[in-house]
Amino acid sequence: MTNPTSHDQNDEPRWWLELDDGELLAVDDKMVSTFRQGDGRESVLLRLPTWRAHDLSLVLQAYSRMMALADQVRHVSVGEERLGSALHDASLAALGRDRDEHNLEPHKVSSAARLRGMAVLQSGRPWLTHAALLGVVDAAAWWLDQNEDDLAVGLLEAAGGEDFGQRAWAILLDLKPPGSPSADQSEGLPS
Repeated sequence: MTNPTSHDQNDEPRWWLELDDGELLAVDDKMVSTFRQGDGRESVLLRLPTWRAHDLSLVLQAYSRMMALADQVRHVSVGEERLGSALHDASLAALGRDRDEHNLEPHKVSSAARLRGMAVLQSGRPWLTHAALLGVVDAAAWWLDQNEDDLAVGLLEAAGGEDFGQRAWAILLDLKPPGSPSADQSEGLPS
């Protein structure tokens, strides 16, 4: 843990996304060392409320026991599907990969752009749940795959308002609006 008095803006992650149960998910630009010598990677940060960390620890303990008894796990807890999906996308974004080849997600929009788009919408409409953000952004990404940009931006504006909807649309298409800072700067960061 770092000393909060020595904290500066360069220590901030690229962006934060708040999930439904109070989890905060972020991708950090800092290289972190792992157990393997010389193998530094960007990190995915997950901040959990205490009660959620306790629940997740129980889930992981139960999962470990199941894995010891079975060679193959066929069913993952439905309650962890959204967190699992968000962690999967964040880890791919941190590694600079768009998505797995077998995943049937939209193709024009990267996982990183989807997560950043959700973070922008959430900064303008903090009452939207993670499930609502995921539904809106994935639907907009689908419309972009169908070359229906006007329907995608209309959906994003309906959910996030004109300003935040336009910003999310530009992020999904990897566009930089004229005269604006990089899309990675200060989007979705808690104040």
